[in-house]
Amino acid sequence: MKKSVGIKFMKKSTYLSYLEEIDCVDEKLSFRNERMNEQTVEAEVNRKEIESIRREWEELVSKGNELFNLDKYCAAKCVWAFQTSCESRAHHLMTMFGMKDNASKIKVMSGVETCTH
Repeated sequence: MKKSVGIKFMKKSTYLSYLEEIDCVDEKLSFRNERMNEQTVEAEVNRKEIESIRREWEELVSKGNELFNLDKYCAAKCVWAFQTSCESRAHHLMTMFGMKDNASKIKVMSGVETCTH
């Protein structure tokens, strides 16, 4: 009989639960929209805070680079005595003495007056 009529029969309890779920949709949607708006505002606040921190970080890196002469670090563009670049000297310090990247660059730039760049 169900197939010939073209409709699906269901229990009254199932039908009532479907109606209840449909009635709650507006409430659920408004709650989720409110939560999404809160998260959007929170994301914007976080983005502004990150941008502020990024600017401060860049300023500190710049000051640190000036302090340790890393602003003059020219990598492979220059030539020291014995035809060696800043980059190769730093690499030598890292491989031979196990120095970290920035520490080796600082050590290389401590004698910056001999760099020909």
